Amino acid sequence: MSLLNQMIETTKKSLKDNIIIAEEKTKQEIKLKEDRKTTVYNSNSEEVNMIQSLGLKIDTYEPQDPDVEYYNAQEFYYCSNNRWQVYIRNLLYDADLGTILQVLNLTDKITGEKINFYCDLWCRNTGQDRLRQFKLLLEHSLNEYKEIEFGKYFNLPNLLKDNGYVVEENNFSFDTEECIGNLIVCNPNISETKCEIKIRHYNDKIINISKLKTNRYLDETISYSVNYNGEQDIQILCQQINKLIEHIDGKFGYLEDRFYTNEDVDRFFEGYKNKFDYVEDMTESYSYAHFYNENPSEEDIKEYKRISEMANINHYKGAEIYRKYELIVDRNTYHFGGIGNTYEFEIIYNTNIDKDNCILNITHILSDYVGWNNRDEDDYNFDNEKSEFVTKETIKGKYTYVMKTLSDFLDQLLEILK
Repeated sequence: MSLLNQMIETTKKSLKDNIIIAEEKTKQEIKLKEDRKTTVYNSNSEEVNMIQSLGLKIDTYEPQDPDVEYYNAQEFYYCSNNRWQVYIRNLLYDADLGTILQVLNLTDKITGEKINFYCDLWCRNTGQDRLRQFKLLLEHSLNEYKEIEFGKYFNLPNLLKDNGYVVEENNFSFDTEECIGNLIVCNPNISETKCEIKIRHYNDKIINISKLKTNRYLDETISYSVNYNGEQDIQILCQQINKLIEHIDGKFGYLEDRFYTNEDVDRFFEGYKNKFDYVEDMTESYSYAHFYNENPSEEDIKEYKRISEMANINHYKGAEIYRKYELIVDRNTYHFGGIGNTYEFEIIYNTNIDKDNCILNITHILSDYVGWNNRDEDDYNFDNEKSEFVTKETIKGKYTYVMKTLSDFLDQLLEILK
């Protein structure tokens, strides 16, 4: 036998031996687990009370392995009711969550079918809705459970076909928690554009419709969310799909000679960024500012909500254009003190507010700054810095009209700076 053949044979034998060793080790671990099983457990423990409150009987109990470190310690409960055998693990240590009482799997006592069903009975690692699903499953067969929990979606492909859509089912099925796949739809009566439909079956029972991406990293995300409670909502869903298709195809925004959108607003302000000290899109900053404000006033909360709703462009809901830009005329006042001039420009087209006109809000704020360079002085007082709302002007009209008005206004500011 050549040396190379010896190498092959040695490798083959070692792999075979490893399989035998692993099988033997597994048998030993199973025997140790079986030897630890008992019908004696602490009937007053929180875990036992929780399990029994679900109508489960604890058949056997496996205490923790004494040879395992405390941070890996776990115990097991082997439970059952009239329909199911339930395997529950109690993780005795978790650095973040404390203990976790995990349902790992269930076996149907009638059919013998075994299903994975992860659920933390303490709702620390999974939520209340998962616990609700587990309680529901305990009372039914798996098929009955799926019919109750997800039945409203089963006929969705046919309902869409009945309304003129071409529907492609991509593994459109359900496990114990959610819809696994999705639907790809298009409406050939209006466009060849395809949309993706995903079921987001949580407490709010939402269907998410979005642009079908060919490149998950480069393609823009455009999506709408629809509350869906069954066949009675199919027309609303169809309307939203059609509006999303128009959105994807660029048939949204303010229509004059063409559709004008946020992108046009951004291009407009891009032309002024090098002409002023500071010009910045503040849309997202304003809409999410409440996350950073620990004690927002009712007025602040109302404003954050208003901006968030309008900034989320949604052709179906009529939110077509929204941008909020900030312009600071002289930033030196931050450092040296003086009167700072700040302008806020809000451009809106929302058909729920005014279906015929765009709205331009211009706000001018004068700020009396002591200046950062003076803050080391002993007599410095933050109260000396005051911001005063000066005026707010609203202009309404076609998109080109309000943007021409804004352009003329900014050009006047530039003349002052000269």
